[in-house]
Amino acid sequence: MSTYTRKIIVLMMLSFIILTYFNNIFFSELTAQYVVSILSYFIGVVPIIAGNIIFININDNIVPIFISFECTGFMFISIYTLMMFMMPAISLQHRLISLLLVPVIYLANIARIAFSVILGIYTDVPMMVYFHDTVGQVFLLIFTVLILLIYLNIFGYIKLRRVL
Repeated sequence: MSTYTRKIIVLMMLSFIILTYFNNIFFSELTAQYVVSILSYFIGVVPIIAGNIIFININDNIVPIFISFECTGFMFISIYTLMMFMMPAISLQHRLISLLLVPVIYLANIARIAFSVILGIYTDVPMMVYFHDTVGQVFLLIFTVLILLIYLNIFGYIKLRRVL
Protein backbone atom coordinates (compact mmCIF):
# COMPACT_ATOMS: atom_id res chain seq x y z
CA MET A 1 0.00 0.00 0.00
CA SER A 2 1.45 3.35 -0.98
CA THR A 3 1.96 6.16 1.47
CA TYR A 4 -0.56 8.28 -0.42
CA THR A 5 -3.26 5.59 -0.17
CA ARG A 6 -2.56 5.09 3.54
CA LYS A 7 -2.86 8.83 4.15
CA ILE A 8 -6.19 8.95 2.31
CA ILE A 9 -7.54 6.02 4.34
CA VAL A 10 -6.41 7.60 7.62
CA LEU A 11 -7.95 10.94 6.60
CA MET A 12 -11.23 9.20 5.74
CA MET A 13 -11.23 7.38 9.08
CA LEU A 14 -10.52 10.57 11.01
CA SER A 15 -13.31 12.33 9.15
CA PHE A 16 -15.65 9.47 9.99
CA ILE A 17 -14.69 9.69 13.66
CA ILE A 18 -15.24 13.44 13.75
CA LEU A 19 -18.59 13.19 11.97
CA THR A 20 -19.89 10.32 14.10
CA TYR A 21 -18.55 11.51 17.43
CA PHE A 22 -21.03 14.33 17.84
CA ASN A 23 -24.70 13.67 18.58
CA ASN A 24 -24.73 10.00 17.68
CA ILE A 25 -27.20 8.25 19.96
CA PHE A 26 -27.41 4.94 18.07
CA PHE A 27 -24.22 3.41 19.52
CA SER A 28 -25.14 4.61 23.02
CA GLU A 29 -28.56 2.98 22.84
CA LEU A 30 -27.11 -0.22 21.39
CA THR A 31 -24.50 -0.40 24.15
CA ALA A 32 -27.16 0.21 26.80
CA GLN A 33 -29.26 -2.64 25.34
CA TYR A 34 -26.31 -5.04 25.48
CA VAL A 35 -25.43 -4.06 29.05
CA VAL A 36 -29.05 -4.59 30.17
CA SER A 37 -29.11 -7.98 28.42
CA ILE A 38 -25.93 -9.07 30.18
CA LEU A 39 -27.18 -7.89 33.57
CA SER A 40 -30.53 -9.63 33.21
CA TYR A 41 -29.04 -12.85 31.86
CA PHE A 42 -26.07 -13.33 34.19
CA ILE A 43 -27.20 -11.90 37.52
CA GLY A 44 -30.96 -11.82 37.16
CA VAL A 45 -31.29 -8.08 37.64
CA VAL A 46 -33.61 -6.55 35.08
CA PRO A 47 -32.97 -2.83 34.82
CA ILE A 48 -35.34 -0.43 33.11
CA ILE A 49 -33.96 1.16 29.97
CA ALA A 50 -35.04 4.37 28.28
CA GLY A 51 -32.99 5.12 25.20
CA ASN A 52 -29.42 5.30 26.42
CA ILE A 53 -30.24 5.57 30.14
CA ILE A 54 -30.34 2.51 32.36
CA PHE A 55 -32.29 2.74 35.62
CA ILE A 56 -31.25 0.19 38.22
CA ASN A 57 -31.98 -0.39 41.89
CA ILE A 58 -28.78 -0.11 43.93
CA ASN A 59 -29.11 -0.17 47.74
CA ASP A 60 -32.83 0.73 47.55
CA ASN A 61 -32.15 3.76 45.36
CA ILE A 62 -33.01 4.04 41.68
CA VAL A 63 -29.74 5.00 40.02
CA PRO A 64 -29.72 6.32 36.44
CA ILE A 65 -26.74 5.18 34.41
CA PHE A 66 -26.21 7.36 31.37
CA ILE A 67 -24.47 5.57 28.50
CA SER A 68 -22.83 8.38 26.57
CA PHE A 69 -21.03 8.05 23.27
CA GLU A 70 -17.74 7.94 25.19
CA CYS A 71 -19.03 4.82 26.98
CA THR A 72 -19.45 2.92 23.73
CA GLY A 73 -15.73 2.22 23.39
CA PHE A 74 -15.72 3.85 19.97
CA MET A 75 -12.62 5.87 20.82
CA PHE A 76 -10.67 2.71 21.69
CA ILE A 77 -11.90 1.08 18.51
CA SER A 78 -10.79 4.18 16.62
CA ILE A 79 -7.34 4.04 18.22
CA TYR A 80 -7.01 0.39 17.21
CA THR A 81 -8.10 0.92 13.61
CA LEU A 82 -6.02 4.06 13.18
CA MET A 83 -2.94 2.25 14.46
CA MET A 84 -3.55 -0.62 12.05
CA PHE A 85 -3.93 1.71 9.08
CA MET A 86 -1.14 4.12 10.02
CA MET A 87 1.60 1.53 10.43
CA PRO A 88 3.69 1.10 7.32
CA ALA A 89 4.50 -2.25 5.69
CA ILE A 90 1.27 -4.02 6.68
CA SER A 91 -0.54 -5.53 3.74
CA LEU A 92 -4.02 -4.31 2.92
CA GLN A 93 -5.35 -7.85 3.36
CA HIS A 94 -3.99 -8.01 6.93
CA ARG A 95 -5.36 -4.55 7.68
CA LEU A 96 -8.82 -5.63 6.56
CA ILE A 97 -8.60 -8.90 8.50
CA SER A 98 -7.68 -6.90 11.60
CA LEU A 99 -11.10 -5.25 11.44
CA LEU A 100 -12.57 -8.60 12.51
CA LEU A 101 -11.18 -7.86 15.99
CA VAL A 102 -13.20 -4.65 16.37
CA PRO A 103 -16.20 -6.57 17.85
CA VAL A 104 -13.84 -8.11 20.42
CA ILE A 105 -12.87 -4.64 21.65
CA TYR A 106 -16.53 -3.60 21.67
CA LEU A 107 -17.48 -6.69 23.71
CA ALA A 108 -14.65 -6.00 26.16
CA ASN A 109 -16.06 -2.50 26.61
CA ILE A 110 -19.56 -3.86 27.24
CA ALA A 111 -18.09 -6.28 29.79
CA ARG A 112 -16.33 -3.32 31.45
CA ILE A 113 -19.61 -1.42 31.81
CA ALA A 114 -21.54 -4.49 32.97
CA PHE A 115 -18.88 -5.32 35.53
CA SER A 116 -18.98 -1.73 36.78
CA VAL A 117 -22.74 -1.98 37.30
CA ILE A 118 -22.45 -5.39 38.97
CA LEU A 119 -19.79 -3.95 41.27
CA GLY A 120 -22.16 -1.10 42.10
CA ILE A 121 -25.00 -3.50 42.84
CA TYR A 122 -22.90 -5.52 45.28
CA THR A 123 -21.04 -2.58 46.85
CA ASP A 124 -22.17 1.01 46.26
CA VAL A 125 -22.46 3.70 43.60
CA PRO A 126 -19.12 5.44 44.34
CA MET A 127 -17.28 2.14 43.83
CA MET A 128 -19.12 1.63 40.54
CA VAL A 129 -18.19 5.11 39.35
CA TYR A 130 -14.57 4.68 40.47
CA PHE A 131 -14.18 1.38 38.64
CA HIS A 132 -15.91 2.65 35.50
CA ASP A 133 -13.91 5.89 35.32
CA THR A 134 -10.45 4.61 36.25
CA VAL A 135 -9.77 0.88 36.47
CA GLY A 136 -12.14 0.00 33.64
CA GLN A 137 -10.71 2.64 31.31
CA VAL A 138 -7.15 1.51 31.97
CA PHE A 139 -8.19 -2.11 31.45
CA LEU A 140 -9.78 -1.30 28.10
CA LEU A 141 -6.75 0.67 26.93
CA ILE A 142 -4.38 -2.16 27.89
CA PHE A 143 -6.71 -4.71 26.28
CA THR A 144 -6.81 -2.70 23.04
CA VAL A 145 -3.01 -2.40 22.89
CA LEU A 146 -2.60 -6.11 23.65
CA ILE A 147 -5.03 -7.06 20.89
CA LEU A 148 -3.02 -4.91 18.48
CA LEU A 149 0.34 -6.36 19.57
CA ILE A 150 -0.88 -9.96 19.50
CA TYR A 151 -2.34 -9.46 16.03
CA LEU A 152 0.91 -7.94 14.74
CA ASN A 153 2.85 -10.80 16.34
CA ILE A 154 0.64 -13.49 14.78
CA PHE A 155 1.20 -12.12 11.28
CA GLY A 156 4.93 -11.60 11.86
CA TYR A 157 5.09 -7.80 11.81
CA ILE A 158 6.64 -7.72 15.27
CA LYS A 159 8.34 -10.34 17.42
CA LEU A 160 7.18 -10.61 21.03
CA ARG A 161 9.63 -12.20 23.42
CA ARG A 162 8.83 -14.28 26.43
CA VAL A 163 10.89 -13.33 29.46
CA LEU A 164 10.77 -16.01 32.14
